[in-house]
Amino acid sequence: MATGTVNDRVLRPFVNEIQGEVNPRLLRLGLPMTQRAIDLFQATTAPACFLHVLDLAARLSTQDRGGNWHLPENPAPTRAA
Repeated sequence: MATGTVNDRVLRPFVNEIQGEVNPRLLRLGLPMTQRAIDLFQATTAPACFLHVLDLAARLSTQDRGGNWHLPENPAPTRAA
């Protein structure tokens, strides 16, 4: 349980910030419900991934997203009984 509290304390501000910025309309676009919408989503995202559109968008972005979140250390592995 200690790992859960550390993760909650460290990651919760990050999660809250990201969830506060998400546009519900964008969520509906990224989570299609019908087969036709899923096919269209896959047909548009596959070339975008292949062409590294997100990397290009990040490079051309005028707003710096920071990225200075400090993640907790991984706990020591435990043996399965």
